[in-house]
Amino acid sequence: MIASVVKGWPALCPFAQRAIADFFQRAGDQGAGAPLTRCEEKILLLEARGLLYKEIAAQLHLSAHTVNNHLYAIRQKLGVHTAIEAINRIWPHGQPEAKTRTPKS
Repeated sequence: MIASVVKGWPALCPFAQRAIADFFQRAGDQGAGAPLTRCEEKILLLEARGLLYKEIAAQLHLSAHTVNNHLYAIRQKLGVHTAIEAINRIWPHGQPEAKTRTPKS
């Protein structure tokens, strides 16, 4: 253990190391793999279309803080760290096209 401390590693007994590892494993498992909510899907789609979180917030009538929380939850559920990774995880063959309205004849 002394050699580990000299190298800069924390001085923790094996029991404490295991408890910390278990804590982070449980924390990571809570969101990973869970399905996205409808709101999260909307937010991810708008982010995929290039909107900034403030623009997403304005369009969905949410606070920017709430959008940031949703974006964090999305990344946790998908097990990714960036917007690009999240988008590629959901739409590996490209994002769906924006629905456009056709005028009535």
